[in-house]
Amino acid sequence: MKILKGVKDKRRLVDNEMPSPPGRVTCPSWLPPRAKSEWRRVARVLHEMGVLTQLDRILLATYCEAYSTWRDAIDLIAKEGLTAVSSKGSPCVHPAYRIARETRAQIHRLAAEFGFSPSSRCRIELPSDHSAPLTALEKFRRERD
Repeated sequence: MKILKGVKDKRRLVDNEMPSPPGRVTCPSWLPPRAKSEWRRVARVLHEMGVLTQLDRILLATYCEAYSTWRDAIDLIAKEGLTAVSSKGSPCVHPAYRIARETRAQIHRLAAEFGFSPSSRCRIELPSDHSAPLTALEKFRRERD
């Protein structure tokens, strides 16, 4: 779509990306159980898409750990409510709310790196199978360049 619409900044069109180490990426043993569950969920999809490499292990682990922390904070807020009592005895926002807000922001930043949203997916170029025949769009792109 970028080619058909015309992209002013040619740097945004990636023909060849840096090669990454092949092989299945294993879940770190030190992740908490909820993070491991999220790892299994997203790593399977990313691996099927061909975008997960050994270089992504720590970034994905960080995403999964943030997800786990966010869920723990949300669960605590659901159990105890949005407010708490401060050390001075006055009501205040529950400390878990700040944790949930900060980890949610971290999740959004990390998720964009893996294409977990529609807008971030359109910026990611999947590895191509060089043995497959060229599509009409690929032929157009090569002729245009």
